[in-house]
Amino acid sequence: MACAGRRCVAHPTRTGASTVPTEPEQRRDRTNVGADLTQRYRERFTASAAAFERASAVFPSAINHDSRHMAPFPLTFVRAAGGVKWDLDAHETVDLVMGHGSLVLGHGHPAVVEAVREQAGRGTHLGGSNDLEAECAEAIVAMVPSAERVRFVGSGTEATLLALRVARAATGRDTIVRFQGHFHGWHDTVVFGNRAPFDRPTSAGVPESTFGHVRVLAPNDSVALEAALAERDVAAVILEPGGGTIGKVPADPAWIRALSAATRATGTVLVFDEVVTGFRASPGGVQAAIGVTPDLTTLAKALCGGLPGGALVGRADLMGVLAFGDGRGKVAHPGTFNANPLSLAACRAVLPVLASGAPQAAATRSAERLRASWNEAFGRAGVDGCAYGEDSTVHLHLGDPTPTADARLAGAAAAATRLRARLLYHGVDLLGPHGWLSSAHTEAQLERAVTALELALGETVDGQAVPSSTEG
Repeated sequence: MACAGRRCVAHPTRTGASTVPTEPEQRRDRTNVGADLTQRYRERFTASAAAFERASAVFPSAINHDSRHMAPFPLTFVRAAGGVKWDLDAHETVDLVMGHGSLVLGHGHPAVVEAVREQAGRGTHLGGSNDLEAECAEAIVAMVPSAERVRFVGSGTEATLLALRVARAATGRDTIVRFQGHFHGWHDTVVFGNRAPFDRPTSAGVPESTFGHVRVLAPNDSVALEAALAERDVAAVILEPGGGTIGKVPADPAWIRALSAATRATGTVLVFDEVVTGFRASPGGVQAAIGVTPDLTTLAKALCGGLPGGALVGRADLMGVLAFGDGRGKVAHPGTFNANPLSLAACRAVLPVLASGAPQAAATRSAERLRASWNEAFGRAGVDGCAYGEDSTVHLHLGDPTPTADARLAGAAAAATRLRARLLYHGVDLLGPHGWLSSAHTEAQLERAVTALELALGETVDGQAVPSSTEG
């Protein structure tokens, strides 16, 4: 791979490919909306098209994560730095996916790169405890209010699975309460209620009997919550404290405080899923920002700076069910890649940087500017829609510029996913209707993101059909 400045020839068989559309190209694309976008997209991303065809022969739908399913095909990326990344055709793209929210510091932060490089030379899997575990756990305990004890896992899904098992073991109860639109991974218990319709699982292959002990409530409804807890048979209440589906529908802090009081009063374990918001909303997550300490917290994403890894943290007495000889019946928890030294090397490098709060503040400022500029772009284009979000997160919604919570949960924002191919064509990657900013994004990159949306909306206004994609 040969790179120079902002240009990068990322594929050894291709040279001289342009990184982003030039201004004349952008003007031509805006006026040439009668041309078929799908054909233009295929012509621009020929190497990614070939990679997609190759992948189709070995992967179901040619992908390894549902959110990468999109028409006409997803791009294949080969390198990233700061706030941008390059695809197989050597086009530079402003990255608003940011490792699905894990890269608060952007791609390739020097401290993370050096830490991983050094650890790779020492060992990638030592087949036993390693010398980074306690140090990383101590840093988590110092930053996250609920963290008295720590257990490392391999992912956010594993963290929520373990949290609910610990809660059931500690309380002797079976029922879980969760909320419409809140996402907690893909294990059986939580694929019920995270997406409309909320009365059925969002995945095939899950027995209906799994949901006999799951109650799905509307968020921000204290009356329904009190009724659900009244019989004192609920092991845990789990929620995204930043709001359902990455904050698509924000959670009212007053409701969370009432929820916390209700769970304490009924002996119910309160679980904050801070897989997305942990270390991003603030150094201590949403719980530190709003002053509500849950019983258990799930962490992942930013915890290991973009490498695989997660953790369950919480009260010492609850976490005790993971210990041998506890006397209450041990919760089994193996896992080949728990506390993997490569991931913990990144964790040890990234947490001290995040502890200051400065990177989060910078990312939030960038997100605020981008949301404001995108809303201005909607107005200039005469298209109904809006950009919104909390902290360093952005959401796009097409339709009512002041959508209600019900409209967001019902999937009205899903129309924004149909912009994804257009935005990619114009040099910006967004995860369907969602995106994240990092401390590494520059003003020039934010300006490119605004221009890309303007171009995409301009084509839509002129009636050009938009290729569909899935939110995932």
